[in-house]
Amino acid sequence: MEERDTKLDFLLILQAKCYIVVAQMIHPHSEWAADTEGSRPPAAYFIKATQLQLQDIRQNLPADMQTDSQH
Repeated sequence: MEERDTKLDFLLILQAKCYIVVAQMIHPHSEWAADTEGSRPPAAYFIKATQLQLQDIRQNLPADMQTDSQH
């Protein structure tokens, strides 16, 4: 018998995805942190990557969990 995911299951997955985004911001990849300043990707790269991850999370929210705060 197949069980359907509950809203709480989805929220747990959502929380884990957000945690991953935050962890990447707080603890950048060790090879980038060890590089000299000139060889690091620009900050704009990290900002854009983070924005894309958050946008993906937001777009995959069920309609009943989305709000008008996107505007």
